[in-house]
Amino acid sequence: FLPPRAQGQLTACKSNCKNLATALEMYSTDNKGLYPVTLDPLITGNYLRLIPTCPAAGRDTYTDYMSFKKRTRFRFSCVGNNHAKAYAGLSGSCDNLPAYDAELGLRDRP
Repeated sequence: FLPPRAQGQLTACKSNCKNLATALEMYSTDNKGLYPVTLDPLITGNYLRLIPTCPAAGRDTYTDYMSFKKRTRFRFSCVGNNHAKAYAGLSGSCDNLPAYDAELGLRDRP
């Protein structure tokens, strides 16, 4: 059983990850299948109004974004141990979760 506040914050963070990934996919569609080097073009290109903030951390935690394989893949995560309460009782580290990978999708379990 997860504390309601922690569960709500984790759910909102996962939603942020999905929204960010959708914006990256839209950018890629408009740019010959290539992802941006940084997240800044998502704002300047009007794919997002702003980079979302993790509700548990209260700040932008998606700072480990990277595109790789000649900008044809991307990955990012909620950097830090921001959801320890939500993941309490599960085995494994919850550092840098949830995470998103262009090919694997959302990863939200240790």
